[in-house]
Amino acid sequence: MDSVCFDEGLAVCLAPFDEAGAKEVLRTPDTWEPVMGMFLGYPAESWEAGGQEPRPPFESMFFEQNAAEPFARDPKVAQTLADSGLGGRPAPVPWREREVRALSRMLGLPQE
Repeated sequence: MDSVCFDEGLAVCLAPFDEAGAKEVLRTPDTWEPVMGMFLGYPAESWEAGGQEPRPPFESMFFEQNAAEPFARDPKVAQTLADSGLGGRPAPVPWREREVRALSRMLGLPQE
């Protein structure tokens, strides 16, 4: 679903939400158990940087069999992704701080 939305110029985000509030508003049957909500709309941020932030090392986020065994990153796969442009640009992009400040002003959020 997210790739179709992206192709249409939309932004998509899955997020947890207040289950009781959602059931009341959406009037879902008691047999339904909502888990995530999908937010859909036009992004205020640039496509290249939207939501981007520096990530922890790969091995600290992905594990094999249990949390004590980091998933070993395959350098060949990582290089193939980087060469094809699928790995994305390293965070943060140079203009990201200015963009976040502009978004904060636009949304009326407190300025630091």
